[in-house]
Amino acid sequence: MEDISLNTLTISHELSKICQVDYDSALSELSVFFKDGRAYKYFKIEPRHFNIISKLVQEKKSVGKYLTEHIFNKYDQERL
Repeated sequence: MEDISLNTLTISHELSKICQVDYDSALSELSVFFKDGRAYKYFKIEPRHFNIISKLVQEKKSVGKYLTEHIFNKYDQERL
């Protein structure tokens, strides 16, 4: 049986522009889904980033700020 490598976080904070973040640990890919329908996949993302994002979601803190400062425009990406 294969290990499950996809982790999903649902962001329910009403002010967040982001609604979901998926992390595929086998491929080191982070997918970010926005409430307006946009979605992007980022490549070669270290697991520590997803761990920090998970903690931010649990604490109801800004995921968008972290992504802007550490992921967006810093890693290769493709629009989904």
